Amino acid sequence: MNSTIILELLAKAEAAYAGSNYKEAQRIAELVLFEYTSLQSTVDTDNANNILTYRTRALLVLTEALFQRGVANQALGHGNEAAALAEKIGNKEFHAKALNLIANSYWSLSNYPEALNFLTQSLLLNQEIGSERGMAVCLGNIGNIYQQLGDYSRALEYLQKALSINERINRTAGIAIVLGNIGIVYSFFGDTEKALEYYQRTLQLNDQNNTYTIANTYGNIAALYADGKFANVNLASEYYHKAIELFEKIENKAGVARNLGNIAVLYGSMQDYSTSLEYLYQALAINEEIGRKDGVAQNIGNIGATYAKPDFEGYDAIKAEEYLLKAIGILEDKGSKLNQYELLKVYSDLLVRSDRKAEAYDYFKKFHDLKEAVQTEEATKQAQLMEHRRKIEESERDRQVKLARFQEQEKILHNILPSQIADRMIDGEKTIADS
Repeated sequence: MNSTIILELLAKAEAAYAGSNYKEAQRIAELVLFEYTSLQSTVDTDNANNILTYRTRALLVLTEALFQRGVANQALGHGNEAAALAEKIGNKEFHAKALNLIANSYWSLSNYPEALNFLTQSLLLNQEIGSERGMAVCLGNIGNIYQQLGDYSRALEYLQKALSINERINRTAGIAIVLGNIGIVYSFFGDTEKALEYYQRTLQLNDQNNTYTIANTYGNIAALYADGKFANVNLASEYYHKAIELFEKIENKAGVARNLGNIAVLYGSMQDYSTSLEYLYQALAINEEIGRKDGVAQNIGNIGATYAKPDFEGYDAIKAEEYLLKAIGILEDKGSKLNQYELLKVYSDLLVRSDRKAEAYDYFKKFHDLKEAVQTEEATKQAQLMEHRRKIEESERDRQVKLARFQEQEKILHNILPSQIADRMIDGEKTIADS
């Protein structure tokens, strides 16, 4: 396979990703990486840099595709390799993109301090190379992290900055994504009408080439109808199924499983536990297939909690215990304390109903101790995030100072030099030989 064919394959992989065909994008990117070794051995030193560039592009596509397919752990490894290669070949655009993709993986894995760390690095690189698109992406993703942390004012601040840049450069896909994320913030504020307004604006901007964003937006609208001011079970179910249909179309199994799980919760809230279990088992099968351990633990835990409900006609203490202990074990192995302590309380209550009071006390104590540990860790995380926030604010102030100095330098140079030479000095040329 020669360089021309590799370039054609890379273009196809990038086009497949742009068209939300993440499975095909992954397949082609992996093919390019497989062929990389044989191609590397046939080129001379002068072309070696080009070959590394091809590999970096393939790794970037692969990282994006894996992330969109819900396999963040695998995406993280490829993203790190892409960042290292991009830095080696001196491609700052690729390096900034790789850092952003690494941040996305950490965000998906709920490691918010690391996500903010890599987003800050990516933002600085994008500012250095003047990539407004890259800056908009980073600012929007920083806003998403603050939303996850419950700092909604800070989230809106960063999302509005991202929206302004996207509108200025007329990046429709970016505008749609940010509008949807602003809608999520308003939903957490409890402003359902405002949230729905932003979701509808997202759908109006999108076309069928942005299937992933549309599917996510359907799921977000469903969540609004599932509870609260606009509660409407039928509409919630309708939008969840719309989301599932689109996620199935782009073969995003993580999205399918997530929305199946949400439908299960919807039916559980209506005390239709049998139907809830049907959806939970479907979600579980998919999560097990793709190795999404968080989803597996969540599904198994919800199955156990459902069998443990005293008002369920299918109440089964034996099954409840089996599933709850399995979920607790998975969460313990992963170190996921928040969900673990919630299930420990459910299991303790189950033991009380089963007249196993001594065991119930032991598990209640585990629940209490773990809950206190989680609260302590949350306080530590908030302190770490405050430090990251301080660093982001410092980098923004530094950028503003550098920009002011640059503008002053530009003004001085244009006052004392011919404009053509002044422009070339500002662009970074050190030796001037005018012709």
